[in-house]
Amino acid sequence: MEKIRNLLIKEYEERISVLELCIQNDNNTLDKIKAQGENEYVKHQIQKNQIQLAERTNEIRELKLKIQETLNGKFDKEIRDNMELNKNKIREQNQALIIKKKKIKEEKKEKSEKSKQLYKHNKKIDREQKYREKNMNRCANHFFKTEIPNFMKKKLIKMPNNKGYKWKDIIFWGELPKEKNNSYVVFEKNYDLLIIHEWTPTHYYIYHKNKNDKKKLYSSTPRKKIQ
Repeated sequence: MEKIRNLLIKEYEERISVLELCIQNDNNTLDKIKAQGENEYVKHQIQKNQIQLAERTNEIRELKLKIQETLNGKFDKEIRDNMELNKNKIREQNQALIIKKKKIKEEKKEKSEKSKQLYKHNKKIDREQKYREKNMNRCANHFFKTEIPNFMKKKLIKMPNNKGYKWKDIIFWGELPKEKNNSYVVFEKNYDLLIIHEWTPTHYYIYHKNKNDKKKLYSSTPRKKIQ
């Protein structure tokens, strides 16, 4: 408490020193004004200067009284209240600062996580794109290198565009215009077994046919409807 009192008294004393210097300057100015003779302007300036001198003298008197009252402990309760108020204010400011720092840290962490996820996502897309390109190139090379048997070539010339042959995992469609029905049929030779693939709007069928036997249904799989 004594330390706070001394700080307040020091402030009062510094203000008194400033006021005493101002009074000294005012007195010098007043002497100069009086030396100009007597007229209305001089009278007005003298009156104005005297009012200012009285105000500063009165303030010095009040400050000296405050110094004495401070030494006697008159303002101790007010000082304690202000100290407590300042403590609470500082506490609130520190709490707000902690919350702000925590929020900034969380935002940085969230941005960092998003950045990492974006990097991983882009890396995954790049990897998938490279894989697709590699797979497409492999398929293209396989397609251009694949030669179908002559009997298939001859039959494809006479086949509609919704029928064809599967040879070495590549489907070759007929060259004639598509038939009006909605099914697609592909024939696949597997040694003595003929595999027939048929796609209709509702199902995917696989038939097996051995030499002169009739084709038999091997599997039937419903197709998903396109929304």
